[in-house]
Amino acid sequence: MTRAIFQRELLDAIVSRKLLWICILCFVPIPLSTLVNQRALAQFAAYHARAQSDYEQSLVGMKPADQVEVRAFRTKPPLSSLAFGLDSVLPNTVSLRRDGASIGQGAGQENPILSLFGRIDLLFIVRFVLSLAAIVLTFGAVCAEKETGTLSLIFSSPVPRDSFLFGKYLAALLILLGPFAASMLLTALLLQLQGAVSLASSESLLQLLGIFVFCSLYLMTFLGLGILVSASTFRPLTAITVLLFLWAGLVVVLPQSAGLLAERLIPVESAESFLLQKNLLSQDFERRRAAELEPLSEDPNYSQLRQPIAMKYAVELSKALAERDQEHSYRQRTQFRVATLLASVSPVTPLTLGVSTLAGTGVPQSEQFLGALGRYQAEVNEKIFSRGYRDVFPGGKASFQINMIDLRDVPRFPPVRLSLSQTVRSTMVSLTILIFANAALFVAAYFRFYRYEVS
Repeated sequence: MTRAIFQRELLDAIVSRKLLWICILCFVPIPLSTLVNQRALAQFAAYHARAQSDYEQSLVGMKPADQVEVRAFRTKPPLSSLAFGLDSVLPNTVSLRRDGASIGQGAGQENPILSLFGRIDLLFIVRFVLSLAAIVLTFGAVCAEKETGTLSLIFSSPVPRDSFLFGKYLAALLILLGPFAASMLLTALLLQLQGAVSLASSESLLQLLGIFVFCSLYLMTFLGLGILVSASTFRPLTAITVLLFLWAGLVVVLPQSAGLLAERLIPVESAESFLLQKNLLSQDFERRRAAELEPLSEDPNYSQLRQPIAMKYAVELSKALAERDQEHSYRQRTQFRVATLLASVSPVTPLTLGVSTLAGTGVPQSEQFLGALGRYQAEVNEKIFSRGYRDVFPGGKASFQINMIDLRDVPRFPPVRLSLSQTVRSTMVSLTILIFANAALFVAAYFRFYRYEVS
């Protein structure tokens, strides 16, 4: 009987053109948006490569240590065209100088129109468009059959209720996920042709498969929710109204509200503001050091007398900066945990966290980049900027001893990426939440329909 219900629903989807519209929603925006995003990513990669090449060519000859400018370049992951994640809030370049650091532009600053209207990627389409299609497919699964009278006719014969429900669910699953799987395959082939990924690589295949699994589980939660609401109401109009309110709350209101509430509860400085505060702290330590050193500036043994005082301030500054970094990192992690906890009711949260992590633009990759940047800055300070000194005293006098640096010895910012095993481990909690949500919704729909009045 499950097979008969399944075939009936599939035929109805073909006749009513539901399957056609699902195919259009899957085969047009997903590959098209990926191609557009991939072209923008290729343009950025070309610009990035030129900037890196120009920088490498400039690292020739000798230069005073305090005049050296060191740059760190961040490369974008090849699958970021599928999920932008945190890519737009991370800097593309960071310049390190003796007097501090400056952050280059992110994606939103390079193209302000993107910040104004937003960008479309696979995550956006699945989150908004296909989830809405899922509830349209299932809002009348039970109540529409009751309103037309076919439900009582079906159960006038000995038809098991679980067979009816499984047939409905499996048909909706195939109608939605069949075209989506085909569009994902087409997208993977387009990425292969664009040279973004290699399908011969097991890592790329597992990443794409993981993204497909997360998107599928997310869409299945809305299929289960649609059947649950349909089995809890007696009219299709009531069902679709309730589902639209639930969809708006779960997909739009709750995730946004959770982030805003977390920002209010635990405010965190922006990256630019935090960097400015660190630079101001460094300048304050330099002024205090200069004030203590000024009485010694006329002494012939100034360099020897300066060393213990400069070391004292260097240790204090290093400790103060480390405390600032630790406090800022702690507040960031706490804010993120609070926001995630508040938004955990919505399936959008595990979807976004899982897909962005697999695409290389998630929270773990962001934390890894910022950690590597902090270590790189400490290395540059030790190997470059600590060579020699240039003290400017409050009275306007100056004393300096500058060593020349061979620019070929300037440290390079290392490539930063999570291994596949680390990436997979980072998505386990999100995957578990989606699986549990699917199971809970389907069980609730089953027991609700078991007591449903068919006549």
